[in-house]
Amino acid sequence: MNRCAPDSASPVLTGMTRERITRWIAVAALLLAAAPLRAQSVPTPKSDDAVGTWAIEEKTSWIRIERSADGVLLGRLVWLTEPNEADGRPKLDINNPDKSLRSRPIHGMPILQGFVLKKPGAWSEGRIYDGRDGKSYRGTITMAGSDTLKLRGYVKIGFLKLGRTSEWTRVRTPVAPDSGSTLFKP
Repeated sequence: MNRCAPDSASPVLTGMTRERITRWIAVAALLLAAAPLRAQSVPTPKSDDAVGTWAIEEKTSWIRIERSADGVLLGRLVWLTEPNEADGRPKLDINNPDKSLRSRPIHGMPILQGFVLKKPGAWSEGRIYDGRDGKSYRGTITMAGSDTLKLRGYVKIGFLKLGRTSEWTRVRTPVAPDSGSTLFKP
């Protein structure tokens, strides 16, 4: 059997016209060409990447976590459901133990500092500032999936670590929900 003979057909191509084969090849080529563009357009965070914007457990504020030049994680408060007092003035850091910082707005305030990567998906040695009581706590961050992190704040008493863990959810929307509040843009 001569493989180059025009009347010999592959069993796979039997019943397919030349037009259908050409169309199939064109569709396959378009899908293959578009695949890298689609993959680049929607970045999917890795399960060990805490960089991004996160809604705290109570869903009353968002924290934007960034990586500094030396690889340490830090986070700022970037959105609040109620960023202003009843009279319209911005809420201030009134509980801060440092009196000179009590006049700063809490919107845009540093919340997380100094988190060092210890193993994939786990950071420690950080500090968490809680503006509700004006106290700073030691902390750890652990990824619990690509869109969930667990933030543990604690005080160390001897060998005991007393504190609580909060679960945060990654924010996928580019703008704050419509509640009259604003999104901080540094």
